[in-house]
Formats: sequence, C-alpha cells, structure tokens
Amino acid sequence: MDITIFKVFIRFLGLTVVSASSFLHSFSISSTIVGIYNLDENMSSSVIDTVYKYDVVVEENPKIPKGIEKVTKGQDGIYYLDANGKVFKTIQEKKNEVHVIGTGKEGNYTGLLTAYGPDCDTCDGIGVVACPNERGHFHNLIKEGIYYNDKEYGQVRIVAADHREFPCGTIVKIKNPDMDEFTAVVIDTGYAMRKSYEGGLIHMDLAYSTERGLNRFPTSYQTKFSVQRWGW
Repeated sequence: MDITIFKVFIRFLGLTVVSASSFLHSFSISSTIVGIYNLDENMSSSVIDTVYKYDVVVEENPKIPKGIEKVTKGQDGIYYLDANGKVFKTIQEKKNEVHVIGTGKEGNYTGLLTAYGPDCDTCDGIGVVACPNERGHFHNLIKEGIYYNDKEYGQVRIVAADHREFPCGTIVKIKNPDMDEFTAVVIDTGYAMRKSYEGGLIHMDLAYSTERGLNRFPTSYQTKFSVQRWGW
C-alpha cells in the first residue's frame, strides 16, 4: 500500500475515535490512546492522540441552602502526546465536573413584597444603599440604577430586607402572584422591613428609580421568597 495513503488512513481513524469518545461521555475513559500518526515523511516522529476523562468533584457550601445543588458540567481533555508522553498540542482542555451541595439553613418563605424609590418619604434622597459589596462599594440607586451585577448571578434586582434574617449579599428568587419570577440581591434595608420582621412577617422592598407610579405596584402578602445564597 502506498505509505502516504496509509498515513492518511491512520490519521483519519485516530481523529474519528477521539471525536466519538468525546461525544459519548458514557465511556469510562481514563487515559486511552486512540490514534497514532507520524509527523514527517521519514516516519521518525510520532504523535499520540489521547483522551483524559474528566473527574467529578463534590463540594459542600454552607452559603447555599440545603436542598440546592449547583452543577458545572465537565469536559474531557484531548491532547497530542509525543513519543515521550509529553503534551505536544492541546486540542481540548480537561475540565472537572463540579457538584456544589448546599449545607446552609433552608430559605423558603412566604411574605410581603412592596416597592420603594430613593425619593420616598423616609429616604434620604441620595440613593445610597445600606450594604457595601465585597469590595466595600455602596451602590447608588440614582447614579447606578436598580440592578446590581453580581459576580455569580449576573444582573439582578435590588431589594431591601431585615438583615437579621437576610444578611447583606443574600440572593433570593422572588415569585409574586402578579409578576414574573425574578432574582434579587439584598443590599438595602428599611424601618418597615425591620418592623414587619419583629411582628413575624417576612417583608422585602423592591427598589425602583422613583416613587412616582408605585401606587400601582402589585403588593402581595403571598409572595414566595427562595434563598439561593446566604450573604456574600
């Protein structure tokens, strides 16, 4: 057989098996050689296509409530190794699959959702929230808006709550019967929330840019609050 045709066939076979092995994650591949081909016409240098199966890592996190599990999907690694077993070229990096299990306090509540603006009667009109973020910065509702960019959850709404139950940085999924479900972060507080909490009522206040028009806000005592993360 012509040596060039033979080499092309071997290369095609090796890459085909690599692609199939990567697609079918049900294979138990730890470190399997699936193809060999030569780099030059004299067949003096060989490269090995190798697949390394990703590992599954389980972690416990007390900031996540019990019953919540977060999964980051894994990815097999595909590498070209030379004859000495050293990586010649990386086709696809290996990434472990990570399962984060919540071990913190459960955080499902039913309570009251209201709305406020920085120009409310009991507000200072400046718009600075009560909680600093992890970098020590205080968000300003007037200058920076009613959304906060959380490093884990992305862009979320801002709510005020009693910090004795919901520490600064707590992430909550909120489902009001008259609104679409949304995610918010607790970075503010207020007298009404603290007073409600002392009376046994869970109460959160959703931030808006102004009080104008909030008399039409769908206030509900049947709002569902589901904590996704406790604090920062």
